[in-house]
Amino acid sequence: MNVIIKDDNPVHQNLIKDFLIQMKLMMNIEFNIYILENKDEILNINQTSNNTINIIDIIDENDPTTTGVDIAEEIRAINIYAPIIFLTSHDEYLQEAVNMQIRPHAYINKLDPDMETKLHAVFAKILHEQDQNEQQIRLSFTNENGDIIYLLLSDIFMICTSLDKQKYLTVETYDKSYIVKGLLHQYADKYPNIKQANKSTLVNKTKIQKIIKSNNPKNKKIILDIKNNRSTPPCIITRTFRNNFQSL
Repeated sequence: MNVIIKDDNPVHQNLIKDFLIQMKLMMNIEFNIYILENKDEILNINQTSNNTINIIDIIDENDPTTTGVDIAEEIRAINIYAPIIFLTSHDEYLQEAVNMQIRPHAYINKLDPDMETKLHAVFAKILHEQDQNEQQIRLSFTNENGDIIYLLLSDIFMICTSLDKQKYLTVETYDKSYIVKGLLHQYADKYPNIKQANKSTLVNKTKIQKIIKSNNPKNKKIILDIKNNRSTPPCIITRTFRNNFQSL
């Protein structure tokens, strides 16, 4: 997940950044923090990742030609569901944002003594919504016979590169395996709960029963809450991808 801070005031930039760092520890979540002034950079991150929260000051005193509302409109054109939080030190500018019908998750006054509490509440709401929405996502796969298979993301435990066939994957659910066409990178970094454990395996974090030591001291092993006595490929977390599972 990415969080973008767009604010022309260095004091507010650092205040919000420090708060976000604290919140990462409090909520036990991982995300990248970007402080950006350039509109194109902001839009590029929103274009390349559908999991970006935008904290935008409505008025940029360094660039009176482009407002935060203008940038929010362009973000909405890229991703209509992108979370947007508007900041301002001037409540009179909020009406412009309301009239443009951007429908952000919140309007927060930077001078509000409860700003951090309100930001925390908004983040908790956004993360809950993302988790709920993700559970309803239905993915389509093509099997060996050319038939289309639809699986709910919430039913997928693990996606692995096939050992037997090039450009094929094994999708593991609670009680069944599916051999489907595809490449692992098509599903990596697309959904918050689907994390890469090693170069050939993606895991649904919500299906992890526990993480234990592996035979290799550099790695760890994931135990999935899968149907008893069902044989599945071993799920190993290698050192490169360990940060994906730090919160567990």
